Amino acid sequence: MTENDKVVLDSLFKSENINHKKNDTFYFISNPDGTIRWIYPKSLKKPSFLSFYSTSSTRAKILASIFRLSFYFRLNKKIELEVFKDSIIDRIIKQYKDFNYSIFTGTIGINRKAIIELNQNNSTKYFVKVALAEQSKNLINNEKEILNQLNKYQYQNLTIPKIIESDSDYITIDNIAPKNQTQSSTLNEIHLNALDEIYSKTVENKSIKDSTYFEIIKENIKVLSNASLNKNFDKNKIEILIKNMKTILESLNTEKEISFAYGHNDFTPWNMFIENNHLYLFDWELAKKDIVLLYDFFHFIFQSQILISKSDYKSIYEVIVTLIKNNSRLKDIVQKYNIDINENYKLYLLYTVSYYLDKYNNQEKLHDQVFWLIDVWFDAFNDLVDKKGQTFE
Repeated sequence: MTENDKVVLDSLFKSENINHKKNDTFYFISNPDGTIRWIYPKSLKKPSFLSFYSTSSTRAKILASIFRLSFYFRLNKKIELEVFKDSIIDRIIKQYKDFNYSIFTGTIGINRKAIIELNQNNSTKYFVKVALAEQSKNLINNEKEILNQLNKYQYQNLTIPKIIESDSDYITIDNIAPKNQTQSSTLNEIHLNALDEIYSKTVENKSIKDSTYFEIIKENIKVLSNASLNKNFDKNKIEILIKNMKTILESLNTEKEISFAYGHNDFTPWNMFIENNHLYLFDWELAKKDIVLLYDFFHFIFQSQILISKSDYKSIYEVIVTLIKNNSRLKDIVQKYNIDINENYKLYLLYTVSYYLDKYNNQEKLHDQVFWLIDVWFDAFNDLVDKKGQTFE
């Protein structure tokens, strides 16, 4: 067991009641680096931990089949753990005594959280999100606030989770995954209909300079400008990237009034399901109420193209151009809210790159995907500067 594993398992299974505990047998599946990815009790009847796993690519579908086989043939590694009285797991087991569970240990980083999947009659009913650090606690609280606000509205094209209960340590939300679910790495009208529905209920016009969105960008870039760069970064590339971000920031007409609305901010294929032209959207931790329109549109394309297709910036640019020229639903949204695509594109890149670059700069261990993202961001800002912010005709 690694030190990272120990921190997660101690958070879930231990409490101050050191004299009241019981031993239980668990199985676990590891990440490529050997750390625990999923862990589940011996009593689990079906591989319900796959509720956490996105199958938006062919490779993922194949891996999911392998995980199922390893579960049924008991090929996964076994571990004995002590479950302390009044630990998070103990409290959840007592509250949901007719349920079984599995655990996703989370992605390493300052936003790390564990997720406990609760299932009954072989069907996943709820997810419990457990904060493992102060930053992740803030994100979980943010998700609670956002969902409580957005659930005041009725939707035709969109389903979002409801908060079942909340605690200082965790929140419990319902499982909104439909029975005949699919996931798509290609953005289409289903996604755009859902975004338009959110915009129509939460849109607000204000000048760029008066938005919290703009204040966050300025603060992020200021922090990056004064920070010591991560030793794993290509220093020259990051310095040029930050310089270009400043150039684009200074080119903005901050007096201009534009539309802002609630944004998911992690609008990606692995955070949603599709069924019957309806979008089921979850993981609202990064959501904000003051987000430039089309942020989620751009983010879906960048993230799916980079992290699923491993595309370069030129390919991503061509995908966006094709949608701008040919997608009638996107044209409707642009016209309806009087969107300047070039302006919103700049604001999207400034926000997302400054946010994530700061997070990665403070991470000790960086995955390969971080460098894929940085390479694309670098080319995107070079293109913005070369075209003086008028990337799309």
